[in-house]
Amino acid sequence: MNDNFYYDMHPEWLVFNHTTHRRMKMKMLVNYFQNAKSDFVRKTIQDETLATVAHNYIKAQTAFAHMVIDNTETIMKHTFDTMTKVKKDEQ
Repeated sequence: MNDNFYYDMHPEWLVFNHTTHRRMKMKMLVNYFQNAKSDFVRKTIQDETLATVAHNYIKAQTAFAHMVIDNTETIMKHTFDTMTKVKKDEQ
């Protein structure tokens, strides 16, 4: 397999910086685990009501994990910008 396999499939990813790429990889990892949970629920739980509740819970966990990833990136950007500004002011 080519090293640029994902970029060949999605050339728009080339314009992203490393932080965005790292965030996308984290979200893909979260989605992988959450999809595994959904598959487990789909194959294991026979009761429709209980399965619906479990799937809704997994969707809420996924949304929360994505929010944490986005907020972490925002905080890192703000911290870096603040540190850079302080360093410039000292010079």
